[in-house]
Amino acid sequence: MKIYTYIILLLFLVGQTISVMVTKEMKFPRVYDLSSLNQAGKQHVRMNGKRDVSTLPSVILIPGLGGSQLKAKLNKTSSEHWYCSKHSDDYLIWLQLTQLLPGLPEKCWQENIKLTYDADTVSFTNSSGVEISSFDWGSPSSFEYVDPDAKRETVYFAPLVSSLLELGYIRSVNLFGAPYDWRLSPNYAHQFFHQFKELAEQAYSVNNLPVVVVAHSMGNMYFKHFLEKMTQAWKDKHIKGFAAIAPPWVGAIAAVDTIVSGNDFTIPYLAPLAARVVQRSFPASYFVLPNPKYYNDVILVSTPVRNYSALDYASLFTDISVPDGINIWNKVNKAMDPYIPPGVPTTVYFGKGIPTHIGATFKSTDFNSRSEIKFGDGDGTVPFESLTFGEIWANKSSHSYNERAYPGQTHVGMLAYQPLILDILVDFI
Repeated sequence: MKIYTYIILLLFLVGQTISVMVTKEMKFPRVYDLSSLNQAGKQHVRMNGKRDVSTLPSVILIPGLGGSQLKAKLNKTSSEHWYCSKHSDDYLIWLQLTQLLPGLPEKCWQENIKLTYDADTVSFTNSSGVEISSFDWGSPSSFEYVDPDAKRETVYFAPLVSSLLELGYIRSVNLFGAPYDWRLSPNYAHQFFHQFKELAEQAYSVNNLPVVVVAHSMGNMYFKHFLEKMTQAWKDKHIKGFAAIAPPWVGAIAAVDTIVSGNDFTIPYLAPLAARVVQRSFPASYFVLPNPKYYNDVILVSTPVRNYSALDYASLFTDISVPDGINIWNKVNKAMDPYIPPGVPTTVYFGKGIPTHIGATFKSTDFNSRSEIKFGDGDGTVPFESLTFGEIWANKSSHSYNERAYPGQTHVGMLAYQPLILDILVDFI
């Protein structure tokens, strides 16, 4: 009987895999030629010659939401599903695409990666018997590619790393990475900030030169949260500049739809409603919601019954049956004040001219259905006004603020755009 059950299970998985491959479009934006990722570095060397390594400022890279690989270890006494493992050695829970196949693998992934919320303490923990963490602290190795088994399809920081290596940088010597558990918002990532201060001071001590920090997406918010806690004297001594790629300074309207009806992040096999189960458990999902102080009464979600703006989060969370949502939001909203300048020289690099989510309309109050999306300008994920919000800092700070726009470049795709990488090298290296 047990053999029969396993045969049925195997046939189900094979059938699901074939169905997905045939019926669902592969949505990775591009398959990359890994041999050409360092072209910006080579061009910089041709333009400026080979630099003496001792004159290079150390660089720290910070990935965005979903950018760091995460490892898990299981030691559970029970499982929601009989077919999910209860015990394991360390394995990669983010990202291995095969774990996101519809059906059985997807259910096990959901069960293990989601967080548990304690309403009494307004805190989050891993599910019972599950350990999850980022790894390779101090190195960019865990976010150069999102899935190490699908490098050509999931290129992330690899082009920038490759170009820096071309200039003479060495991983973990003067080229560092700050991976983190991106499920958490900055104010829940206490260990990250203690470690980051030590890393920045270590990077500075390599040659007593201030450090360049290059961040992407939510990584910019992590670094800015850190800067808000540091003295100006510390920042002046240790930070040469802040290269902010695609920052959602006042949030991303697409984050509303992530919580309401789910977001597949353009990952093959990942169904939005399956993603929603775990996304609603992550404080980071709430942290990148549109900031009410900026968006005020702009309509973000519409139904035949009512409209919701950033001032209506309490009602929205109630109506989508996430009653704890408003308490989570009130906590994470205090993590960073976008109106306070970073206090270091900052250049923002962003894409534009890509249709970007600025609102959603539901034909009914069934939030399990897909919405009709309203589009505006942006990088395909973050709207233009959030990417460029930092312009208000120009008159509030003595530190320089600059912007570089790249028409047609997407939120993640721009990390492989060689002209952007070359600009960062010219601006800061």
